[in-house]
Amino acid sequence: MSSQISSQVIFHFDIIEDHAVSIDTYIKSLEEISNISSALNNILFQGKLNCTLEVQAPESGGVITPINFAGFCIAAAGIMQFIDSPTPSNLIKRLTGYTPAEFVLNYGRDISTSDQSEVINALSAECSKSFIFKSTNELISGGVDFSLFREAYESKNRLIQTNFLDPKIKGLGFKRENDFIIKKDNYFDFMAPLPEEEIERIFKTNYKISIESPNWSKNDTRRPWKGKNSDMKELYFRIDDNLFWEFVESNKLENISTHDQMLVELIKTKQAGTQSTKVIRVLSFNGQKVSEPLTEEEIEELMKNSILFKEDESNQPTLPF
Repeated sequence: MSSQISSQVIFHFDIIEDHAVSIDTYIKSLEEISNISSALNNILFQGKLNCTLEVQAPESGGVITPINFAGFCIAAAGIMQFIDSPTPSNLIKRLTGYTPAEFVLNYGRDISTSDQSEVINALSAECSKSFIFKSTNELISGGVDFSLFREAYESKNRLIQTNFLDPKIKGLGFKRENDFIIKKDNYFDFMAPLPEEEIERIFKTNYKISIESPNWSKNDTRRPWKGKNSDMKELYFRIDDNLFWEFVESNKLENISTHDQMLVELIKTKQAGTQSTKVIRVLSFNGQKVSEPLTEEEIEELMKNSILFKEDESNQPTLPF
C-alpha cells in the first residue's frame, strides 16, 4: 500500500445509458454523504473536525465522483489523543476494520509521527465509505448500533432511496472499476429498519433557576440562557413565554440585577441522544409575578405523543435529567 494516506472516496454511479445522472439525484446523494460524514464526525471526532467535501472534476468513462475530505481540525492533537483512546478507537474499528494506529500502519506509517490533520481527514473518509458501502447486517453485527448512529443511518437511508428511485441508476460503488457493491436487487440490504423514535419529555413546575448568563434578545436562536438549578447544576435553556417577553419589551420587569432568580415551568426533552430545555412559563422573576401556571389541559396538549413525567419542584429536591 502507498505511503500517501488518502482522504478521497470514490462514489461511482452505475448508469443505464447516456453517461449521465440527474442533477436532483446527484445533489441529493452528495448532500446525504455530507450528512453521514457530519453525523460520524460528531460521534467519532467530538464534532471538532471542520471537514469540507470537495467534488473533483468529472472523468470520462463513467459517472465517477471523487470526493475529497478536506478540512482542518480544531485541536488536532486532542482529537488524535481522543480517537486513539479505547472507546472511539473501538468504534472506528467496528466501521473500518482497523484502529486508527492500524489504519496508519497499513500505509507504512507510524501514527505518532504522521501529520495529524492528514490522518484525521483520511479516517473520516474511510469511516464514511465503510458506513455507506457496508450492508446493515454487517454494520449491526459489527456493533454499529441504531441508537448511537441513528442520524447517520437516516442519511444513508435517504441516500439509498434517492438512487433506488432513479430509473437510470443501476448501482453504486466506491472504486473506479465497474465493481458495484450496491445494486438494484440488493438495495434493501443497505437500508436500516430504524425503530420509531421515542421522545421523552419531563415537565417540571415551580422550578428555581439562578441566572448566570441571560439573553434578552427574543429572536436570537443561537445563544441560550444559562443558569443553575437549586442543586447548582448548570442549565442551558430557551424561554418560550410570550407574556415574559412582553414584560421585557415594555420594561415591566423590576429589579433586574446580576443575580436574577426565576421560578418557572419547563419541559426537558430527550430524543435520539440529544437533550433540550424550554421554559414554557416564567411564574416569577426576582419575586415579581409574570405568568400563570399551565392548566392540566395545556400540559397534556404539550406532552402528547411522548412519554410523560410530571414533577413539582416545590416540595422535593431537583432531580438530575
